[in-house]
Amino acid sequence: MKASLKNTPPGDTPASTTTLSELSTVDRYYLAWHTFQQQHGHEPQGPELSQYLAERNVLDRKGKHIKPRALTRYYLEFRIYSTWAEHRAHTTNPRLDQVARDLTQRGVTAQYNKPIRASDLNKYLDTFQRRYNTLQTRSGAAPIRAAR
Repeated sequence: MKASLKNTPPGDTPASTTTLSELSTVDRYYLAWHTFQQQHGHEPQGPELSQYLAERNVLDRKGKHIKPRALTRYYLEFRIYSTWAEHRAHTTNPRLDQVARDLTQRGVTAQYNKPIRASDLNKYLDTFQRRYNTLQTRSGAAPIRAAR
């Protein structure tokens, strides 16, 4: 994966000294997905996100655009994370039943339109908390550990 801050377009430069290398590959995809939505007002299609990442020098191991299908496989996780992070901003331990309710209200479902239940969210918690802390540190905010 190629990623360089010197090739980052103006306005996309991190606010702190956290380096891009501290972000996981999926974190980079999430940031691009999230930023694209903020800039364009809608969720990117796979080819749009692939192009958006390429413009920021985030490419596959062969130096080519990341395949749209490889990106869209993360969209459900990104939708869930965004909702969870909204709750996390207000409490260190978001109530998963409330997160699941908000996902339902937003029309976010699992495969085959199956509703996402609170118990379905448990598998994401460690990843979400790590991502949240990494992104908070990156933005200059102090990371807060969730109590277990």
